Amino acid sequence: MILIVCIVVAIPSSSFFLTAFLTEKITENNYSKVQFNYALGKDNQSALASAWNNSKVNSKRWFYFARKLAKTDGNAAHQLANYYQKQKLNVQAIAWYQRAMRLGFSPAFVALAQLYFEQNKLDKVDNVLSLLSEVQDASTRVEAKILSIQLAIHRGNIAYVQQELAESKKLIKSTQLGRTLLNNINKYQIIAQQEIQETSTRVSENHHYCANSIQFFSTNLRHLKHIEQLITQFNQQALAKFVCFLPVRYLSIDSLECSSDTSKAISCNELKWQDFAETIDSRFVALLLPEGGANVHLGVLYIDAQDELDVLTHEISHLLGFVDEYPLKKEHIKCQAVQSQPFSENIAVLPAVYQGQRNEVRAQVLAQLSWAEAIKSHTPILKPIKQNQPVNKLLWQLGTPKEFRQEVGVFYAQTCAKAVNQKVKKKVEFIAVKPIYNPTKMQYFSLDFPLSYYENLEKSKGKYVMPSFHYNIALAHYQNGDTQQAQYWLTQSLKWEEREARKNNILQGVF
Repeated sequence: MILIVCIVVAIPSSSFFLTAFLTEKITENNYSKVQFNYALGKDNQSALASAWNNSKVNSKRWFYFARKLAKTDGNAAHQLANYYQKQKLNVQAIAWYQRAMRLGFSPAFVALAQLYFEQNKLDKVDNVLSLLSEVQDASTRVEAKILSIQLAIHRGNIAYVQQELAESKKLIKSTQLGRTLLNNINKYQIIAQQEIQETSTRVSENHHYCANSIQFFSTNLRHLKHIEQLITQFNQQALAKFVCFLPVRYLSIDSLECSSDTSKAISCNELKWQDFAETIDSRFVALLLPEGGANVHLGVLYIDAQDELDVLTHEISHLLGFVDEYPLKKEHIKCQAVQSQPFSENIAVLPAVYQGQRNEVRAQVLAQLSWAEAIKSHTPILKPIKQNQPVNKLLWQLGTPKEFRQEVGVFYAQTCAKAVNQKVKKKVEFIAVKPIYNPTKMQYFSLDFPLSYYENLEKSKGKYVMPSFHYNIALAHYQNGDTQQAQYWLTQSLKWEEREARKNNILQGVF
């Protein structure tokens, strides 16, 4: 047999017949090792496919044969694209999806469109879906229809969703993917917006009492699922006892006129929240958008689709009254002057130097600290500067010595470092201080909250918590010059505060 193969190889005009001969042998699984290796050396497609299929998935051997085969095999190109996408190498993934499409492999069309959708490149999704009119594969066309409905939901084009469901609901229900889509449309009330008020109220009343309730929204089905997963993870943490969540809800992406950019904090036209306020029975609202920097603005929390649990936890802590312990922007309002009264659970902005008798100055400082009760009487919070002065003119530097770093005290925080350095070139007149010496989650997202922060939060009973989202609406009206509407929404915010205070009093047995 080897002799025959060698003779045939030597005759160029017979190469076509040899290829066909080897292909037939490999297809029938009736070949020798020599024949198979020869076929591999000539990049015979049947040999490459056999070697690839018999390789461990994602191994070097699998990868080698996949690249060889993908030059002419759409399935191999598609599998390579999947491999790169899982590795988050999207440039390579897109290139191989496009190769698979050129080779006519139908599933690659939907896969690439889905990847563009996840990247929020909606125009490119449209372009790929438009090519599917040439695809005859029935299952691919169903998947494309499902994706087009998801895209319409994301864009807020509910009329298109209704039309597609009216025309193709039976077809969509024929697949598991389609049934999942229909269940989610119903679950998140994408079409049936009526009775949302009643649903939210009923859930709130049946939930354990929680003054710091959060209603989360997002703009597409995948992100709604992501929020639910984040909430499930968050509820395993100690901070979860201080907040509760209503069932997540859908909101079209253009409802709030938001500006999102990966390099900037998310911001929205918060006047628009008034359009939904009657259907929201929570103190705070939260919105997840495809991209943009996470932040909290008064009673509204914003995060993006790439944010994970650490970011969500950090932002929720802002709602509860915690301030960042990393340097804030120099224009931040809390870093422009010494505070007049405590304003947060973990930060105070106070004079760097005090003058007077130690006991009097200590009492003056403690009155400005939300965590004063946690500081032991023997823990110093002042360092002497000049002692050869009359008693009432002694100078003290604010701060607890490092020797007491394991205790709650008054330690330097970086919160106002930029503002202070910008405002006072040579002499530092005031500083930001915190209760704990070591860094916490308010400085680095990956760290934990110290036990004392939870204890302080318990004792403060929501004293420093953000106002309800109604206050955001009031502020937006005020900034637009509409004082009448501003007053109305401010009243709504105060009503929420009074309602929650009364609920709390009832639970405490006051009434």
